[in-house]
Amino acid sequence: MKCRKNKFNRKSLLVAVGGGVVGDIGGFVASTFMRGIDLIHVPTSLVSIVDSSIGGKTGINNEFGKNLIGTFYNPKEIIINKKFLRTLPRKEIRQGLAEIIKYGIIDDKSLFTLVERIDKDFLNNSTIIINTIIADCIKIKVTIVEEDFKESNKRVVLNFGHTIGHALEKHFLYKRLHGDCIGLGMLIESKISYLIEQLSENEYLRIKNILQKFDLLNLKSTKFDIKKLINYMKLDKKNKSNKIAFALPNKIGLIKQKDGLYVTEIPEKIIISAIREVLNEFKNK
Repeated sequence: MKCRKNKFNRKSLLVAVGGGVVGDIGGFVASTFMRGIDLIHVPTSLVSIVDSSIGGKTGINNEFGKNLIGTFYNPKEIIINKKFLRTLPRKEIRQGLAEIIKYGIIDDKSLFTLVERIDKDFLNNSTIIINTIIADCIKIKVTIVEEDFKESNKRVVLNFGHTIGHALEKHFLYKRLHGDCIGLGMLIESKISYLIEQLSENEYLRIKNILQKFDLLNLKSTKFDIKKLINYMKLDKKNKSNKIAFALPNKIGLIKQKDGLYVTEIPEKIIISAIREVLNEFKNK
C-alpha cells in the first residue's frame, strides 16, 4: 500500500484533490487505513463541489454494482475553490447540473425554477447566480445529512434518479458518465411517479424539459436490456423486500412520504412500463 510505503500513521492527513472518483477512493482509504486517518476534500468538479464531497459517503464499484463497498466517514474540512470549474470541459459541467436539478426536484422548487431560467452554458451565468445555486445545493445536502447521516430514512431522498441511474452505469460498464445516467434515471423515475398518479403531467414535462435543456437525455444511441436493468436495480441498498424501492417526487420540490418513510416500493411491471414509455418518447427524435 502506498500509505504504508510513504510511512503514513494514525496522525497522518490525506488530502483528496479531484472529482467524485478521487473523493470516493481517497475517503475510503482514509476511513480504513489504520481504522481511520484525517481527511480533507478539495473538490475540483461541479459534481464533487455540490454533492459527492459532502455527506461522508465513500464508495467503490465492483463487478456486481455501484458503491457496494464503502463507508460513512466525514472529512475534517472541505475546501471549495470555484476557479476549478473554469478548467472543466462542458461534459463535466453537465454531470454536475444533473445533481443540481435533482436538488431542485427533491427539496427546492425555487432552485428548480431558477435553473429552468438560466443560460444553458452554466459558466456563462453571472457569478452571483452560480454562487447562489452552489450554496443552495450545499445547504440542502448538509441539512439532510445532518438529520440522517447513516441513511436510515430521510437521506434516501438524495437517491432520486440514482436507483435507475446506478443500474444504467453498471449496464454500460461504467463507460457512460454518472450525470448522464442520473439524468435518464430521474426522467424514468419521474415517469414512474406519473404512472402511479403521484406526479402531475405538467410537472413531469417540466422535469423532462429541464433535463433536455442541459443535454442530459441523449437517448439516440441508447440500447439496453430491460431485464438486466431490473436485476441491477434489485441490488440497490434501499430495497427491503423483493420489490424495488424508489424515492419519488410528489411534485417539484417535494419527495413523497408515507407513514414517515421516504421510499416507495414499485412493482416491476410499472418500472418496465415507465422505461418503455420514456424510450418511446424519444424514438423518432
